[in-house]
Amino acid sequence: MSEESENPFHNTLPDLDRLDQVIWDELESSAARPELPWGLAVLATVSALAGSQTVTPELRTLVLRNADRNSQSLIWHTDSRSPKVEQLQNNGESSILFWSPNHRVQLTIRGKTQVITEGKLWEEAWESSQFTSRRAYLGKQAPGAVTSEMNVNFPDEFTSRPPNATESLVGKANFAVLKTIANEMDFLLLRQSGNVRARLTWDTVELNWNSAWVCP
Repeated sequence: MSEESENPFHNTLPDLDRLDQVIWDELESSAARPELPWGLAVLATVSALAGSQTVTPELRTLVLRNADRNSQSLIWHTDSRSPKVEQLQNNGESSILFWSPNHRVQLTIRGKTQVITEGKLWEEAWESSQFTSRRAYLGKQAPGAVTSEMNVNFPDEFTSRPPNATESLVGKANFAVLKTIANEMDFLLLRQSGNVRARLTWDTVELNWNSAWVCP
């Protein structure tokens, strides 16, 4: 069996109306299995320079925690003190880049990202987070703070073991959930026979994805 025949995106090409289903299949699978290529993605935000109207792009890699096609949502976890949180609070417009070397597919999702630091979703996200991940919220300094030497920004005792439920609780105040609502998806499939590209936009009236082929 050829690699192309095993690629769900190749199998979908004749039926553009099914492309959004295959994309969300891959996103939901990657959220459940972070070792898959789309388990990591690059989130882009914009940052206004102090005292000017100039904006600069900011990029960082995040772990996809959940994907839900019914609500068009993608969920991420972060430290509420990180610069991207303030950027998103000032301007929620964001872009997310996924790359699958196995399928040779690039997916760009655009939408608005909300910062959540309380409520049911936030509580559930904290409870479902692993103790090893909770170490990241125990640092005394905010992410990006300048230090005099290399450090992991959490207590030394947790370099050899994760904190337990009680020990990790102090970090809950620094825990934030990012929720992206997708409204546009740009799909690019790389092929030796020629690349193909499609753009999908969310129809707020019909409540479905409108798909169209575009030039790669």
